Order: sequence, then structure tokens, then C-alpha cells
Amino acid sequence: MAWVISLIVLMIGLESCGKKQLKPMQYINYVENDNNGLKVVRKMGDYVLTAQYEPYKYLALKELKKTNMTLPEINEKVNQMGSLQYFTVKMSHRDGGDFMKRNAAHGQYNKKVQYLSFGIKNDFKLLYDMDTLECVLHHFERTYGVSPYVTFVLGFGNDSGSRKSDSRDLKGNLVLIYDDQLLGIGPIRFSVKKEAIEGMPELMLN
Repeated sequence: MAWVISLIVLMIGLESCGKKQLKPMQYINYVENDNNGLKVVRKMGDYVLTAQYEPYKYLALKELKKTNMTLPEINEKVNQMGSLQYFTVKMSHRDGGDFMKRNAAHGQYNKKVQYLSFGIKNDFKLLYDMDTLECVLHHFERTYGVSPYVTFVLGFGNDSGSRKSDSRDLKGNLVLIYDDQLLGIGPIRFSVKKEAIEGMPELMLN
């Protein structure tokens, strides 16, 4: 039995050695780079929608905001995140106009704020293999006209509450679905490919 455990440990080590290793800022830039498959951009009609998949270590780096971080600090932050799968979604107009003020006359502005603050949570789902995960965490980041776009932080959970380990145990793609009730462009799917998640580099700390 001992040799089996040793073999498994060796295989995990070899896999890690074969992956690219990036320093914290490089790791963040990798995740946010359009070409690496973890950020999906959809242009629909007059709108641009972006869904950024957020791995646990990426979130930990963003929250700590330190130049010198240790592995225990990263692991502590990761453990605080529970078992959710996280995305940040951004909505904007193709022409760069103010998203909140567009088509918001005659009292529609307040209705838009109400929907974006509360109702939109019910229109997001995450397909994780055979599971459909509900949006259990939603934060609408209001900028009060400072930015022409709107941004949401979304967290999706499953009934078992088990950790998915950055989705690296996926059997298929991770698919975020927005059943649009605001823009008139129908259901929108953002597919983060399994290969993009499995191919994420390792985080290298000093």
C-alpha cells in the first residue's frame, strides 16, 4: 500500500513540475488575459458582456494586496472562501456610453437599479458537470456614474457544499448562463473550457 501512496505523490509532483510557475502579479495577469480562456467576452447587439472566472488563489491574491505573501496566508484566505465557484461579470455598451443611464427615462432608472441590486441574482446559473449551481452570493458594485459599465461579483454553490478545488476535477466545461431579463438579447452562455482550467499555471511565492 505504501508504494501506491508514494507513486501517487510522485505523479502529483511531476504534474506540478511540468506546469508553468508564475509570481503573484504574473498569475493575476494570466487569469485576466483574454487569450487564456478564463475570461469570456460576448458581444450581443449593442452590449458587451464579460465573465471572468476567478480561481481561489487568484481571489486570495486580489484580497491580500501584498507584495510579499506566504503560502500559509494564501491557504488561509482560500479556506475562508468555502465551496463556492466565483465569477465577476461586467456589462457595458459597445459605444462606451453610461450603462445605467441608457434607456432609463421615466422612472426606469430606479427599476434598473433594483433589478441589478437584487433580481438579477435569480437569472444566473452555473452548469458544473451534471449539477446546476444556484447563485448564492451576489454583489452589485455601484459606481454612481464614475464608470460607464456595471460589475457583479457572483458565487455559485452546490447542495453538498463540497470544495471543487478550482474546478480542476471537471469532466466538461464550466458554463455560466445568464437568462437575460434586462437587455432584450436572450439567454447568454459563457463557457470556460475544461482545458483552460486544467492548464492554469502554479503560483510561485518567494
